[in-house]
Amino acid sequence: MNKESRPSDDTRLDACGCCEGEHEGPAIYNRPGLPALAYRIGTHATFFRSMVAGLGEAIIPDGQHAGARPLDALATRALDDPSISLLDAAATVADVLAFYQERIANEVYLRTSSERRSILELARAIGYELSPGVSASTFLAFTLEEVPGAPKIAVVPKGTRVQSVPPQGKLPQTFETAEEMTARAEWGTIRPRLTQPQLLQGDVPYIFLKGAATNLNQGDRVLIVKGGTFNNDVTVQTVRKVETAADQLSTLVLFTPPPISVQPYETPYWLGPGTIDTNVGLKESSIEEYIIGRRWTDRDLNVFLSINNWNIDDLLDHLERMRESREVAQDVKVFALRERSGFFGHNAPVYQSLPKDAASNVIYPGHNWDSGWEIWKDPSSDPVDYYSGADVYLERSIPGVLSGSWAFFERSNGPGEVFRVTSVSERSLAKFAITGKATGLVLATHDSEDLKNNIPSKSPNFLVRDTTAFVRSEELELSALPFLDALGAGDTKLLLDRLMLGIKTGQAVILTGERADAAGVTNSEALVVNAVNHFAGYTELTFKSGLEHPYRRETVKLNANVAPATHGETVREILGSGNNAEPNQRFVLKRPPLTHVPALTPSGAKAELAVRVSNVLWDVAPSLYGLDSRGQSYAVRIDDEGKASVIFGDGERGARLPSGAENVVASYRTGTGPDGEVEAGALTLLQTRPLGVRGVTNPLPASGAAAPQRLENARENAPLTVLTLDRMVSLQDYEDFTRSFAGIGKAQAVALWDGESRLVHITIAASSGKPVDKQSILYINLLKSMDAFRDPSRQVRVDSFRLLTFDVTANVIIDPRHEASRVRAEVEAALLRAFDFARRAFGQAVSAAEVTTVIQRVPGVIACDLDALHLSGEAPGPDDPPGQILPAATAHEHNNEILPGELLLINPLGVKVSEVKQ
Repeated sequence: MNKESRPSDDTRLDACGCCEGEHEGPAIYNRPGLPALAYRIGTHATFFRSMVAGLGEAIIPDGQHAGARPLDALATRALDDPSISLLDAAATVADVLAFYQERIANEVYLRTSSERRSILELARAIGYELSPGVSASTFLAFTLEEVPGAPKIAVVPKGTRVQSVPPQGKLPQTFETAEEMTARAEWGTIRPRLTQPQLLQGDVPYIFLKGAATNLNQGDRVLIVKGGTFNNDVTVQTVRKVETAADQLSTLVLFTPPPISVQPYETPYWLGPGTIDTNVGLKESSIEEYIIGRRWTDRDLNVFLSINNWNIDDLLDHLERMRESREVAQDVKVFALRERSGFFGHNAPVYQSLPKDAASNVIYPGHNWDSGWEIWKDPSSDPVDYYSGADVYLERSIPGVLSGSWAFFERSNGPGEVFRVTSVSERSLAKFAITGKATGLVLATHDSEDLKNNIPSKSPNFLVRDTTAFVRSEELELSALPFLDALGAGDTKLLLDRLMLGIKTGQAVILTGERADAAGVTNSEALVVNAVNHFAGYTELTFKSGLEHPYRRETVKLNANVAPATHGETVREILGSGNNAEPNQRFVLKRPPLTHVPALTPSGAKAELAVRVSNVLWDVAPSLYGLDSRGQSYAVRIDDEGKASVIFGDGERGARLPSGAENVVASYRTGTGPDGEVEAGALTLLQTRPLGVRGVTNPLPASGAAAPQRLENARENAPLTVLTLDRMVSLQDYEDFTRSFAGIGKAQAVALWDGESRLVHITIAASSGKPVDKQSILYINLLKSMDAFRDPSRQVRVDSFRLLTFDVTANVIIDPRHEASRVRAEVEAALLRAFDFARRAFGQAVSAAEVTTVIQRVPGVIACDLDALHLSGEAPGPDDPPGQILPAATAHEHNNEILPGELLLINPLGVKVSEVKQ
């Protein structure tokens, strides 16, 4: 009502205009991006004021004159008046209607809806279902019985059930194998090849000898003869160090100071490819020619063995007996020279020091003796040459020097010389003013043709006082050369210690060993076989991806009796009876939650549910919409409580159920979510034991689980369905597709340059906030799904994030009206909430201002003094914390290496909040 139309008399109750009502609803405008819509046209107060103000309005009913105001006489506005009370009740009704009108308006938009049912229906309108969660997955490694008579091959069927041993306060979890697997006894413990042929070519810096009792010491001389007895390739080495292996099976003899580098193993690339010949018998010559002398793929070798009817066990036994001899060089012999001696007369007095009438100046012909000590004859001796019958005499009698042994004469200032001993004698000599027993040697040079005919060589040429003899050679037994290097991170090939048949491409194996970069730390990882090749009697495995860590070779073992397994227990349930007269029959599964397992689908998961009607398997459909009247399909819907319902058609959209008694039967699995992420080694209880299987374990922890999707996730992920349309072209498509994949909590796509071409790098995190293991089924399925829906010309790399944490030290002034301990606890809780996994993004930095704002918003905090803000493990900087910003990087290239994105979170143990008194 306009003020001008009101009477001017003072009897008007609202002459001041204070009772003027609100007759029109407010103009409602909501800016984009708000979390809730303001859609109420009024509240109880505004409705009530408007109706009270309307009491003075002109009422012109039909048949009356204009301007009549029959309610003017109602002068009271007291709430206890029946008329005013009626208006108050009407305002209450309007307030309730306006409230629900606003709620309905909010529920029809995805961003502002708050009811799970609303989000479910809105998401379904664009073909998106809220994720019901996904079960954890891992690999189970089986071992077979090894007692006599036990089967060497066992079939582990799909659905083999294994239960965990729970920790304190947890419930046991059940896992089932996802596919059938054939296990073999010899696959339970597969070792890498630990030794290789000891070639001993060129300069020999070391040798490996068999056993521990070599009796070699530092300074001893070792003779190495290569190529045969009469070959001139003979070297003498001085022992620098002797190391006995921990297993006491071999000894390393170093001739050069450590460290040493073991010769790299060269794959025998010169071997020709195997040919599938027929009518080849199993004999030693055939094994040498076809198995040891050729290269085979696993398929071709198995075909060859099958066609020629070779017994595999006999073949493997023969190769085992041949293995040691084939790894030791046959044309190399090693001798330890056990005795060190001077020559007879080396300690005689110097000739010039003797009386002149005691000797003559006759130089013994044929010998180049030191002119400072000329050979002279003792007048008391017989005139016969004392060297008759030997080329040299050693200074003493040395038992054990045999004909055919080796001798080495080492000069102090020149090269030494190696001889073969052709004859040994022992005489008592009295010459040069000395007497004693001496061993005489008849010598031949090791490369002399005369040695073949037993013809002694000419007298050796050396200085007696300047030469040392090393004699009494003893042959040492060579061992195979061990690989001293570790298995390197990134290695894609592994040579096994034997011929291993039957391992197939695509088969998973578990590698376990002690890490070379972390002493005492044992680690396991899953590898997928990409190729199997056999050569020289050994098997080489090539993996699809390289090793994640380096390993000490001697600690490594593989288990190829591996099957993927997922969390969940199979149950069989009679849902009820079909009734052809009833449309859209609905049955609720009695054992929630329904298991959803990782799958090669755009969503990354599928329900483990099979429904049979009258013993006929019906198909599951995303929706009944679009089905024809004969479509034997059903839809699955999960309500707010996690209960799954199976819904059938109405005869127009999907076929109705045929009538029958208890003819609707479901087989499904129950169990899902983070409870299934058990630790490594927890799954050890076989609930179903296949014949021949002894035990089981999970070398890797279960991972990849996700809880049922929260409303916040649905608001973010539901639009991704229509944004990507299950294909990836743009950079945003890659990020959206990955983020909507079941089990993935965060994803960020960045375009990078790898030095040669552009690639899409995606940093990911699991829904649980943990990194995604590259050997996990979640990671493998993600890559396979991306390959199926992405542009094949684009290079893609997916890595887990790098976690960074920061510490906070703050002093707060607390309102004395509040309990100080509670305020401090609320400050710590607020910081942990604000900077946890759910609220932070890859590459998102943290500033001192942001931390201070979080603290100041806590009720009871008057003021905040931020003392320190720094990365965990680092000391605060000089400007910390005023203006401090802790950076976090997205995926980037650094020093020719691509690094994943960083996630900067607060350290739960690094928050320190103290109270400061005013």
